[in-house]
Amino acid sequence: MAEFPQVWLDYLVASSQGKGHRLQDSLEAAWTKIASQKLFEVLCSPHPFTWFLSARIFRVALVLVAFLLFFAPPFESALWSFGSIQEAEGPARYFRFTARKLQNGLAGPAITSPGIQSFGVLKGNCMIPMPGVSNDQEHFYVQRGAKASLTLRSDSLLSFNGFYLITPNISSGLLPVEFTLESSSDGEHWRVYVMPSMLSLARVATVSVGEDVPMEDFSRGFPPWQPKQLYQIDWNAITCRWPAFASIVERLLKGLGLLLAVVCASWGKCKSSVQSVCLGYFLAAVVGISQFIVRVSSCNLKADYVVLIESLTILFLFPCPLVFHECLVLELGAASSLLLLVVEAALKSDGAYIRAVELFFFLFLIAVRESHRASSRKSAMMHQAKLDKVWEDFLSEGEESSLMLLEEVAQACHRKARKTAKLRQFRMAYNPVTEEDSRTDMDRIRALETFASSRRFRTPSKFAASEAFTSFASVSLAETKEITNFDQLNAQGVTMQKLLVDKLLVLVERLQTAHGSTARFEETPMKSFEASCEKILRKYHGDVARHTDLVRQSIMFDRIQDIADCLQTLMEDREVVIVSLKNRLAGRDKVKNLGHVRDVCLKARLITEQTRFYGICAFVCEIRLVLTCLQSAATTSMLKDLKGYRRMHQVNISIRCLLFWSRLDCSAWIRRLKHHKIHKLSRVLVETLAETGREAGSLNSLFRSAAHTLTDEERHKDLLRQRCLFAGDTLGKRLQELQHAVKKSSASSVLFTSIPCTLAMQKTWFKALLIIWGIFYAVRGFGEGGLWQTYMRKQVFQVRSARMIVLQRRQDSVSAGGNYSLQLGWMLNGCKTSSAVQGVEDGDIFYFSFPSLESANAFYFITDSRSGTEGRDPVRFRLDVTSASGSPWQLANTSWTLKSGTKCDWDRYNAACIPRWDETYPTDLQRGAENVISLVTPLYMAAGTVFFLFPVVLGCFSGPIVSILGRPRMGVVCFSFAFWGTGVLGIAAAISSAVHGDSAGVALLFFLLGWGSSTTGLSLVFWEEKFLPTVLFNACITVVASISFYFITLGGGNFQFPITGLVLLVSWMAVQLMRRRAIHRAWLGIEDDVKYYNEVWRALTADQGTMGQVKKLKQIVASGSEAWSKGAICQLQRGEPGHGISSLQRPMGYDAARITCLDQLYNQAMLLELPFLRKVKELLKRWGGLVQEKAGDESEIRWVRYEGQETAALHGWARLKGFDRSIEKLHRSYKGKVWRLLDVVRQSMVFESLEEIVRCLKGICEDQELVILRVKNRFDPDFTSQQSGAYRDVCLNVRLDNEETHRLGVNFHVCELQLSLKDYKSWAMHSNGHQRYVAYRNTRAE
Repeated sequence: MAEFPQVWLDYLVASSQGKGHRLQDSLEAAWTKIASQKLFEVLCSPHPFTWFLSARIFRVALVLVAFLLFFAPPFESALWSFGSIQEAEGPARYFRFTARKLQNGLAGPAITSPGIQSFGVLKGNCMIPMPGVSNDQEHFYVQRGAKASLTLRSDSLLSFNGFYLITPNISSGLLPVEFTLESSSDGEHWRVYVMPSMLSLARVATVSVGEDVPMEDFSRGFPPWQPKQLYQIDWNAITCRWPAFASIVERLLKGLGLLLAVVCASWGKCKSSVQSVCLGYFLAAVVGISQFIVRVSSCNLKADYVVLIESLTILFLFPCPLVFHECLVLELGAASSLLLLVVEAALKSDGAYIRAVELFFFLFLIAVRESHRASSRKSAMMHQAKLDKVWEDFLSEGEESSLMLLEEVAQACHRKARKTAKLRQFRMAYNPVTEEDSRTDMDRIRALETFASSRRFRTPSKFAASEAFTSFASVSLAETKEITNFDQLNAQGVTMQKLLVDKLLVLVERLQTAHGSTARFEETPMKSFEASCEKILRKYHGDVARHTDLVRQSIMFDRIQDIADCLQTLMEDREVVIVSLKNRLAGRDKVKNLGHVRDVCLKARLITEQTRFYGICAFVCEIRLVLTCLQSAATTSMLKDLKGYRRMHQVNISIRCLLFWSRLDCSAWIRRLKHHKIHKLSRVLVETLAETGREAGSLNSLFRSAAHTLTDEERHKDLLRQRCLFAGDTLGKRLQELQHAVKKSSASSVLFTSIPCTLAMQKTWFKALLIIWGIFYAVRGFGEGGLWQTYMRKQVFQVRSARMIVLQRRQDSVSAGGNYSLQLGWMLNGCKTSSAVQGVEDGDIFYFSFPSLESANAFYFITDSRSGTEGRDPVRFRLDVTSASGSPWQLANTSWTLKSGTKCDWDRYNAACIPRWDETYPTDLQRGAENVISLVTPLYMAAGTVFFLFPVVLGCFSGPIVSILGRPRMGVVCFSFAFWGTGVLGIAAAISSAVHGDSAGVALLFFLLGWGSSTTGLSLVFWEEKFLPTVLFNACITVVASISFYFITLGGGNFQFPITGLVLLVSWMAVQLMRRRAIHRAWLGIEDDVKYYNEVWRALTADQGTMGQVKKLKQIVASGSEAWSKGAICQLQRGEPGHGISSLQRPMGYDAARITCLDQLYNQAMLLELPFLRKVKELLKRWGGLVQEKAGDESEIRWVRYEGQETAALHGWARLKGFDRSIEKLHRSYKGKVWRLLDVVRQSMVFESLEEIVRCLKGICEDQELVILRVKNRFDPDFTSQQSGAYRDVCLNVRLDNEETHRLGVNFHVCELQLSLKDYKSWAMHSNGHQRYVAYRNTRAE
């Protein structure tokens, strides 16, 4: 194979200075820049909406539209309408019911009775006045005016949300079918509530003083009423409030869809932004259709056909169809606006003028687009006329016959090419083939093209974007080897540029020699990064694989005959495969050739041994065969105008319609596959499946090849091949697959790494444990008899009798007795369920007996209404209840159940009231006042006692599920919600408890529980390595706070051990025990190694001379530069500042930031490996280091002095660190921070004695080419050898800073150099000591 060109080496150096996927990132970030440069040109593209979203001004306009949908009143905005819907009806003091027509046909003055027994208003869930509750009636007065009317008067103003009516036991013919319900605050000015049905409120009308209600404002009872029934008209019922709320939800969804599209576009996800708009409008259309259905079928309201037509238009015309293709966005938008304008104008809707504005906007954009197209066409036709004149003058010189010959050759070439619908770039693994099988590669490429063209609804990067499907083998198969990364395409282009130029130089020389051709060739540079970005984004919508003119060359000719000869020669060349041909010289259609300089344009692949080796035999290049006269006539401005015309006329209206229809035709791709193509495709896929196993490990073997047996040129070829065959983020994606970091580690040790939960999420046992926790809390909280059911029952109890034991009266000096009148009644969910009954006083006990069994969760008591009885009001008491019948004062004490005191504390684990009577109740001083005590858990208290179940269950289930779906880090964040969500609720409960005046113990309990949980949850998100200590802290806080609360605040009553604290504490202890057991087993595995290493160390320290060297070594390390022990060491992206930047480095974002890309780190390592190895060999020779040597057939390996010779000796030079081990180390110790990995390039130097190590270390300190950054002296007596399994050496992190590393741009790359003793190294290498240490390391997850 030919030598390695300098241009390829320059590319490798330049590419190693930035991320492996830097160009791809820049490409994806170029949407906004390109759109802002030529804003109105994007109207002519196949994806105008995506490009508009790339422009900042359009995003601002969308935000403004969303703002109008949310806030602006003229557009019936969401929040404005929501406020009007929530406006309370009332307040009022007077309420009037009037029967207008009865079921028997009587109407007006003929009606002698209102036809109802009673009526009232609804306030929340309560009926006022409550039927059957006498003390409620005391505040309402019934006034009968006309025969058909019934009026209620209240003592005070009352807000309400509906009415209730009770029909009497009379004939149904006397019940009303039409009626009016009115309210007034002063008895003169009335408002009538118009209800088309009993389920909805249509409007509220005002009735003038002295006038009657008009007939159109009558309400109707539907369905017809029946006797002895209760009818409630609740305007807050969701069924028929839905039409009003649906209009709000529609606008909210539209606005949120627009805002989400803006957010996606701002993040560079322009394709997702179109889907966001479609999703928002799709959901709005579904809501609109549901609104129409509810109005028609459920509420008997007038059908709003405008809503239905608008929803159907959104679904089937605009904008939802844009999810298939957006090429007709302007046309569909205009058609949708026109249709809705006609419909709303015909139905006299208020929104017609908005549709007119929308229609004008779309028509304006269409006019602008056509104006730009016409202008570019006019300019192109003017330039084309000049070129046609040159062409006609050229043909007049007798080139007609040559032109006919060229047409014949071109047709033959076209038939042979068998061009697919869309050419694509592929990568092909190297498969050496014989000369007879040279067409195998083309067969495989064509089969892949067939498969790629049939995949209509799946983008090439679909699977690569899924974290759960990014192993190299899977991506290789799923993407059918298409190139989806521009960095990889650029690497192939750089490689192909040189090979194609060399090929064309040979071709031109052959033409000149054999045919006397006038062919001339000058190398054309690769298409610039900016031009490539513009074409990929504008024309191919980001599909990198379709960019087939990155490498393009032109050959100039003076005669058409020479072009025909060249084309014939290319057809006959076995190394050149023509896949596409456009003969614009023979074209008679001027419209078709408009925008192009006449030429012969070829798309070809170069299949040689070199292109196979580098995996670029499927790379498509462009070759133009051009006449000199035409090329000379085309000026720079002319070419620019012609390019603009081509860009503006990529698609016309017919092509747009075809594109849109092709996306709707889901079966079209099936017809593309013919039987013979399916056969070839199956063969290719079988080959791919067979290759994936080899390819999955090929990258690792490429990095870890025996570099000492290679030359610099061979190593550079390996690196260039890797860049061509693999995407620039291959290792980065593998780094995201966290299962590689834990598949060899023990089950419990992963929780002691730098990201414990993230790695533990890759273990089945941890996910199963979280799911078990989730099930436990779900069953305990939401199962039968659980916390949630207890809370939802709202502490309802059954009661027939009650007794109140007065523990303290307002004045302590007042004794019991004296005929004090105390009344008590029951409430359920805030509504009175019974009239208050008079208590029977027996000393300090009042007995209350009720006529029937009552359901209640609150009670009220009414103090004596007589003046002067204030001192005997109860302020401390307890309330017992019973459901037993009989006289309450005769019941045994065992029949009574303690239900309440003057105050409730709330049980942490069952949300029940714990009666307290140590504090006084603020009994009202007003005589006859009602004092209410509720036993229902307050909402703020339920946040800490019940609602904490939701974040716990959600976190325990969502964490494993999200992790299984391939987002382990997001799974940890979801799991952390189980802690910090609970903590937020606990702290909120503590604050609310303090505000509402609850005991300090309750507030302190909730605060401590919330603080502990929040600390654990936040540590998971921001400081994950401290997760286990915070779990112990949380468990201790939970246990101590709960026990203290029960024994100190509650005096030991109702004690329950804190389940959450117990679960956390047991889990923490179990993990610690499992870890200790695993480490003990691992230590037993290296017990022999530790014993041997310790014996070596004892032998060394027993020798006084050796101890002197140990001390001297310690002094050298201690006296070294401060950089040896202080400051963070990191891998940087480039060499020293000020180093020259080549033209290849500029588009790659050359900067001095830390390395964050694993691919870049390994690219630098491959460039540095051989220079560093040569430096290590130099040090070995200078300082008398040892190497291994195996002589003859002897199995014993000897250590000999290295003299610089390269013989059959087995040296055992270290290779690059395997990237799977790098991934393990990065995640286990460095939180995935690539810049902290310092030992990818590493070597070891072995010496006979410590004295030699000391001399070598001094020499390294004095070496001008080595910069020492850090030294780990494991020969230090103070070093804890257990950390390294008793193994000892001197480990240095260094940089090689010489002329060669400067030239390669790797002089800042940090390497590792170990200085070892022969006794240690021999045992580690030849007694399987290192393998046992690896097992020990994996057990500890280090």
